[in-house]
Amino acid sequence: MKKILVLLMVISAIVLVAEDVTVKADTTNVQIIEMEVDRHGWTPNEFTIKVGIPVKWKIDGKELTYCNNAISVPAYKLKFDLKEGEQIIEFTPEKVGEIEWSCWMDMIPGKFIVVDENTSKQIEKKTTTRPRKKSCCSTK
Repeated sequence: MKKILVLLMVISAIVLVAEDVTVKADTTNVQIIEMEVDRHGWTPNEFTIKVGIPVKWKIDGKELTYCNNAISVPAYKLKFDLKEGEQIIEFTPEKVGEIEWSCWMDMIPGKFIVVDENTSKQIEKKTTTRPRKKSCCSTK
């Protein structure tokens, strides 16, 4: 009976990961999130991630401008310049909650929604693009 219960829990976990288009799991227990940068901002600009599990944030710089060429995540003390092409930023979320981030001017917003294991099972995971503030470089 215990073996069946464990098997069902493993299958449930696999199904949850398979349905999630925002966060991908790899074989080393790392969350992988992917984002594109163009002259209008970030796509997507909101991610649901799990607390305590390392994150690899793959950023594809397609169209960099004066406004979107750097990102600041104050809660994680992250500040980095973007480059053309792909780069990876790694961090581990340590607290549940909403973590806001933005371009270096605080005009192009983004957000991490950090959840625990129990909460993550209740949330419908999806890629989200939040409304953007008016940007000095955006034509939208």
